[in-house]
Amino acid sequence: MRKIIDKYGLINVIISLICCVVFILNCMLITKASLININENIAIAWLLNFFGGCEGILGKWGSMSYATAFEELQLWRLVTQAYLHQGIIHMGFNLAALLVVGKYVEKQLGFVKYLTVYHLITIIDVVVIEGFLFTNSVSVGASGGIFGVIGIAFVMFMRKQLRFKKSEIVWLIIFVLIASVLGMETLLLHAFGFVLGVISGFIVIRKNAAK
Repeated sequence: MRKIIDKYGLINVIISLICCVVFILNCMLITKASLININENIAIAWLLNFFGGCEGILGKWGSMSYATAFEELQLWRLVTQAYLHQGIIHMGFNLAALLVVGKYVEKQLGFVKYLTVYHLITIIDVVVIEGFLFTNSVSVGASGGIFGVIGIAFVMFMRKQLRFKKSEIVWLIIFVLIASVLGMETLLLHAFGFVLGVISGFIVIRKNAAK
């Protein structure tokens, strides 16, 4: 475990582990009624939910929408939605991207500042996009914060403070392309997260350089 933390960063590993545990629990803690709503065959319903759903109890209590977060004042959803995912594929792509890029950013910022910036970007991104532009949608996933991390890494790359491996560049291109074809709502969520990351990158990296 120590080698994994040294390679990918403490915060990235913790975020990934929490997402995995939450995902497993959410798949296990799902009511029969919720499964039947997916498919009459319980086994098929569970598989569909495993690969592309978030219908467990944790998903119901942790996902974010305008109504639940702002009208019902369940503000914890602004954070918990980032630890939920719509299926194993969604989570796998997100966490792989986080580990690839986040290790550089966490090393540059330090784990306290990195943790703070990551969650601030995540919250601001989902509030603006899901809270005000797409008020009828339900949001889950860490991609807003991850695109923020990519934005910070982009600033570092332009300042020649990091160099990606060729395999990492290929993976990031694949991740960004796939994430960009999932609809206008998702595209805006990712794009705004990236912009917030770029802005944060200029702020925090300048402060680090001034020390």
